[in-house]
Amino acid sequence: MSTKGFIVDKQEKKPAFPLQTRKQYLRIHRNHICFVRFILEAYDGIALMRTIDAKKGIVEIMTAPGCDEEVDTLFNDLRQTILITPPLTEQQIS
Repeated sequence: MSTKGFIVDKQEKKPAFPLQTRKQYLRIHRNHICFVRFILEAYDGIALMRTIDAKKGIVEIMTAPGCDEEVDTLFNDLRQTILITPPLTEQQIS
């Protein structure tokens, strides 16, 4: 059984996880963009990263459905080592 944008757990009759990709914009020092991309690639399929503005260090993170918690944990751990801003709004990157 499914509803718009969610897979529904048949036993509990509630959404199991969203089917839409979450997009967020972050600012990372430009020297660390490749490092973060390689880390994400090592986690095979949980997220993709696209560079929006290399000079400003703005990247877009597209998180696969159901992987939000894992990606958030990963970025919280990376923040211990490198400077990563909290998610930016589209107005902040323009």
